[in-house]
Amino acid sequence: MEGAFKLGDILNFYDDTPCVVVGLSGQVLADEEVPEEHIAVWFGYMSTAQKLEGAENGIRMEVRTIPEEYFKKGLDPEIVH
Repeated sequence: MEGAFKLGDILNFYDDTPCVVVGLSGQVLADEEVPEEHIAVWFGYMSTAQKLEGAENGIRMEVRTIPEEYFKKGLDPEIVH
């Protein structure tokens, strides 16, 4: 399944929780490499546990690396302007 997803894809986790692909296998994010056969996804959660230098409000995105096999392609988004 490696390579089945691309950056920006909207996916559903195994429990149908939606998320967005923000990193691919082998890509470096925040000084850490996304493991082989994994993708990095953002579920929309925010973490304020660590203030980032130069970040407004000290808010950072919580990104998780999870094996690709736990995901399926989600629905296309509804675009609103």
